[in-house]
Amino acid sequence: MDAFRKFFGMPKNIAPMALIILGYPAESPELEAPRYDKAKVHWQKW
Repeated sequence: MDAFRKFFGMPKNIAPMALIILGYPAESPELEAPRYDKAKVHWQKW
């Protein structure tokens, strides 16, 4: 978080609690096959 504080010019007594990154990826990953498997779904039983 020190690099974050330095980049935004924040004083030392301010502690960033979270970092949220917004934007779009430079490339789109290939889509995976759906992982849903009906055999693995249990309805009211084990």
